[in-house]
Amino acid sequence: MSIIKLTQNRRRCPMNILAQEKNYLPIDIETKYHACSRRVVSSWSIKKVLSFYHVKRSSLYRRLKKFNGTKESLIDKSHKPLKKHPNSIDSDIVNKILNLHKRNSSQSFTEIRVRLKHDGINVSPSSVLRIFKRNNAF
Repeated sequence: MSIIKLTQNRRRCPMNILAQEKNYLPIDIETKYHACSRRVVSSWSIKKVLSFYHVKRSSLYRRLKKFNGTKESLIDKSHKPLKKHPNSIDSDIVNKILNLHKRNSSQSFTEIRVRLKHDGINVSPSSVLRIFKRNNAF
């Protein structure tokens, strides 16, 4: 069998497709639990757990830090920030920008920015344009 045929067969393999989309293969909660429990309860060596479950060293250490003996401790949590960004624009200013655009649809985003500056609201022109695009105001 030639090398070309081998590479063509590998391309059709679903694992190769998964590996191309992500930098890792997803691991289910059962595998995470058994890998951590083998390390903690059965006191397997780190090398043995890594080779048996095919996980990366950093991933195993991260999971062992969270592991308290239950599967629930290994469930992935949300990465959503708890606080708003300090430089984010308030919703009342966004509404004011959209209302100005609705009343004066012929004005450009720089002209609306100048009107806001006269009212004491300092917003960059790129922020006004971003608000337009985000709310489909064009």
